[in-house]
Amino acid sequence: MGEENQELVESLKELALRGKGQEIFKRLMKESENPEKEEKIAKLANYVVNNMEWIENIAEVAGYGSGPVEKTVDIVVARRFKKRGMSWLRQYANPLLKVKLRSNCILAKHKLFL
Repeated sequence: MGEENQELVESLKELALRGKGQEIFKRLMKESENPEKEEKIAKLANYVVNNMEWIENIAEVAGYGSGPVEKTVDIVVARRFKKRGMSWLRQYANPLLKVKLRSNCILAKHKLFL
């Protein structure tokens, strides 16, 4: 990879980390004018378009690992099913778990729009 391509890659990564998906796409469209790069740029632009929502959310979740997700699973699932006096058969626990997780997702989406 040449020095020119390395600079492009680094600038696109910086834009991605700031959640600037539209700017990445615009930059790729400028680069696609070069016939030597056209096919590779088209593939990358297609990837960016298909993952635009994810790219634009990178800045909001920067620095988060799987810790918050694992803690949520612990609270929602493990603690719910291990409370005092509770015992569950797997065939009955799975449907209940689906309802609980679905209701949590609906509640979370509702809070985002308040």
